[in-house]
Amino acid sequence: MAGRILFQRVQPIINIVYVLFKILPVSFRKLIWQVSNVFPGILGVGLRYCIAKTLADKMGENVYFSPYIIIMNWPRLSIGNNVSIHEFCYIDALGGIEIEDNVSIAHGVSLVSFDHSWDDMSTPIKYNPVKIAPIKICSDVWIGCGAKILKGVKVGPRTIVGAGAVVVNDAPELSLVCGNPAREKKRL
Repeated sequence: MAGRILFQRVQPIINIVYVLFKILPVSFRKLIWQVSNVFPGILGVGLRYCIAKTLADKMGENVYFSPYIIIMNWPRLSIGNNVSIHEFCYIDALGGIEIEDNVSIAHGVSLVSFDHSWDDMSTPIKYNPVKIAPIKICSDVWIGCGAKILKGVKVGPRTIVGAGAVVVNDAPELSLVCGNPAREKKRL
């Protein structure tokens, strides 16, 4: 709640900084994203938000980016309102990633919307084509630290993904999923 109020207070400043960043080349904005890791507190948070807003397909309000987050394929990333993404997360939106409202992503989480194929036996796996599929994180989801969510997965509304879970299949709404591979442990 306090974060939302603060966001509303600084919204005019965010809008000005957003417009200024939008005219910069994409490569320079990505460099500023990396450099923003050394800025503590609200300054770093504000910089990362403004840059993310210029790079992502969609960026809601009151989105918190901790330092040391790696995001690849920004134009295929869509984030709703009141989302927090914490330290050392890796997000690759090659296949598309949609994160809806009121989502909390703990530290060390990976969201990867592609994987390698291995069908061509005459070619090393790392040179085989990649397979892509979107990831969708519905509203009111908490993703525990170190969880991995892989291509083609939908995490249903009001779901908890336990720490260290590897989610390779859809996670049903109103559930707690844990393990490798993640399975429903209980209904919420």
